[in-house]
Amino acid sequence: MQEQAKKIDYIQEQLDQTISLTDMATQLLYNRRENVLKGKERDYWKQISYQYMSLESSDDYDDDEG
Repeated sequence: MQEQAKKIDYIQEQLDQTISLTDMATQLLYNRRENVLKGKERDYWKQISYQYMSLESSDDYDDDEG
């Protein structure tokens, strides 16, 4: 039961990170014109890239214990 709870927590964390990335990408698309004019678009992509890389590195969860 405790192992199942750990897996549920892990999945919830992954979903939260995915939702965060989706929100950031959506914000970037909606504000693209303003970001280009202000030169801020690069900062958004750096932030999205960083979060994606941290999400990818956390995919090493050992799923074989079930």
